[in-house]
Amino acid sequence: MKRFASHYIYLPNQGFLKQYVIEICEGHITSLFRLTEEAENIQWMPGGVIVLMPERMQICEISFNKPILSGSVSLDVQMLSARIPYFFYPFNFVKMKPIHETRYTLLL
Repeated sequence: MKRFASHYIYLPNQGFLKQYVIEICEGHITSLFRLTEEAENIQWMPGGVIVLMPERMQICEISFNKPILSGSVSLDVQMLSARIPYFFYPFNFVKMKPIHETRYTLLL
């Protein structure tokens, strides 16, 4: 099991989640929860955004034009397991957009 947290997690076509954790087990996302306190086994990913890509979506199709979502978000396990986590770094947090130098890394 791996856990990753970032200032923001982005769900394409839905929006940004502020300070959430994704949990990955056997190559699939199994859980998504709010980071409310320091906890064990969470790798903090500073300066970037974790993007939970739908399996059929390509990186070039992402449009970072959705708002920051307020409140808690609930996604079922089946929907989460069909997402692929990427870490985009560096990221412009003022404009909430990638910059020219932004690269992405698969988090599996």
